Amino acid sequence: MLLLVSCLFLHLYPAFAYLYPDRLYEELEHLLVDTNGYNSGHFAVGVTPCTLYFQGPQTTGRQTSAQWMRVAFHDFSTANVAAGTGGIDASIGFETTRPENSGIAMNDSLSYWAPFVNTYASMADMVALGSTVASAACGGPIFPFKGGRISATQAGEFGVPEPDEELQPTLERFAGAGFSQTRAIQLTACGHTIGSVHHAGFPLIVDTSVVTPNNTQGGIHFDDTVAVFDNHVVTEYIDGTTPNPLVTSFNVSQRSDLRLFSSDNNATMQGLQDAATFASVCTDVFTQMLNTVPSGVSLRDITPIPLKPVNIQLGVSSAGTATLTGAIRFLGTSFASNSKRKVTIAWTTRTGFPGGIFLTSPPSSSTTGSSIYAVGSTFYHTFSIPINPKVGISTFTIFVDEGNGKPPAVYANGGKGYPIQDTVAWLQDLTTISANSDGISTSVTVAAAVSTASSVSAVFSIPTPVIGTQNPSLTGSTIPLASASPLGSSGYSIYTGSIQIPSNTFTVSRTTFDLEAVVGGKTYVDDFRKLAVLDPWVPIPGPS
Repeated sequence: MLLLVSCLFLHLYPAFAYLYPDRLYEELEHLLVDTNGYNSGHFAVGVTPCTLYFQGPQTTGRQTSAQWMRVAFHDFSTANVAAGTGGIDASIGFETTRPENSGIAMNDSLSYWAPFVNTYASMADMVALGSTVASAACGGPIFPFKGGRISATQAGEFGVPEPDEELQPTLERFAGAGFSQTRAIQLTACGHTIGSVHHAGFPLIVDTSVVTPNNTQGGIHFDDTVAVFDNHVVTEYIDGTTPNPLVTSFNVSQRSDLRLFSSDNNATMQGLQDAATFASVCTDVFTQMLNTVPSGVSLRDITPIPLKPVNIQLGVSSAGTATLTGAIRFLGTSFASNSKRKVTIAWTTRTGFPGGIFLTSPPSSSTTGSSIYAVGSTFYHTFSIPINPKVGISTFTIFVDEGNGKPPAVYANGGKGYPIQDTVAWLQDLTTISANSDGISTSVTVAAAVSTASSVSAVFSIPTPVIGTQNPSLTGSTIPLASASPLGSSGYSIYTGSIQIPSNTFTVSRTTFDLEAVVGGKTYVDDFRKLAVLDPWVPIPGPS
């Protein structure tokens, strides 16, 4: 419902640290929070349920959630905190052939994460996000998440502790990465609460007797609750019933967990027997591990946003009508379900005058999701607002009326309103993607609605394979857009331009671009648009 208004809305509004737009924050928060249902980021598919092996048959005995945690540890453990090198930097991608990184966990995980890498989501952030999401998927503690890691472009130092390594060198490696003996024991116990050791990767630890048709890789679990992030890895070690092959292996030289756990006469392990203590300690040591980064890298807190505008898009039709579409996402932990709730959007024109107010559509079963990251349900109030193209739009404000007789809460993005740039806008309906007859390239023709401009261009960020790692680089390419025809009497014209990119669903769907228009010497940008809107990619697990 659209109503014209002639007054400004003045009201106190809740304040949040997040201000829109913030593409890095928004993208990482999306992958962290939107795990199921409407507007899912699909990142958690690989570890849902906790016991899933995403890359292949479930009879292998492998577990993707455990793999994700192992990759993070191997990426981290060669850190030299004194020198400011290593840590979570995705250098592991260049190190997968080293004996210290034996097994398929590294490339399994990196290949899963690769499609999520883009301008604002680095592979290094995916490594950290993987452990964070895996813990949540397995009923474990909710690790606080930070973003902004920078991916390495080459291999790092050697030095991941190996199963046959003596105790003192192992402790020295942990110390170099910033972990004391106590914290080394804690991190190892926490990291081994889920998962297994497999004969296929470690025949010197696990013999062939455990290989069966339903356990083809010959895995032995670390504890009896492989699907739960809990402290059974500790309690079973203390009471002598542990199946952990790094404690009980037939090959004494490979009992690395036993050497480490017993190195302080089991004092640290004794202190982890309480479940709540274990969860708290694991949160602490995992957070330290995941936030160990090279010097010069600045991390930012990425916390769930209680109320968040998503998928905001200004469009102009060939007939010249303009529409602002999108949704307002609410988190169930901040907003209880309320059928009386009404959410309206008020906007200002291009010159700052009141433009109108629009009542959004309430959530339905098709516009509701859920999150494993302890935020409950996610539900969306959607909208498609007619905008007068002659006067345009510059900001919008959100009003939330709970139907309780109190004044609506006003969300105004720190008091400045949520900004909308209306000089150049992507035209999704007129953008095309078509495979070329050569079978190796795809033609993408981008269309944009632009007011009078001296130049218009599209700046692409295209995922490109890199030899020696599963981590793609991002290749930049800029193309000019040429004016085609006016869009009715809107004052906008359609601009188009074409580019050839590799014919690969992964590459096409994960390509992003910015539209730039220069008007009167000033550059206006419609940024971080995704071809995935037109060519969706969803991870599909391997056979059961």
